[in-house]
Amino acid sequence: MSVSIDNLIGELKINSKDSTLDKNATKLKVMTLMDEGHDPWQVCSGHDLVQILSIGLRNIFGNPRHCRTATQSKVGKELGGAYDRSHFCLTRLHNSIKDWEKANPSFKVLHRIRE
Repeated sequence: MSVSIDNLIGELKINSKDSTLDKNATKLKVMTLMDEGHDPWQVCSGHDLVQILSIGLRNIFGNPRHCRTATQSKVGKELGGAYDRSHFCLTRLHNSIKDWEKANPSFKVLHRIRE
């Protein structure tokens, strides 16, 4: 899968309430941000990624007869069911939250995972 920046900006202009959107300035800003080496896994939200995956399943990766109902909601539920809590314990987010809890002992964000 790939993204056409021009098509993306075109869709943004169509769906935006701001009709003064400058396509060239927006493209320059997007290209500049892309060149800054941001980690793509840290730039988009999980919901956006699930939406992209569901589009890919319906149109690119999957069998059209079997994947035409691969909606964002269904794909999200399947991914959520496949993600075990123990996987989360291995992430930087989990470690950051635990560090924050240690620095703020009156708050508890994560519950202890039963073994």
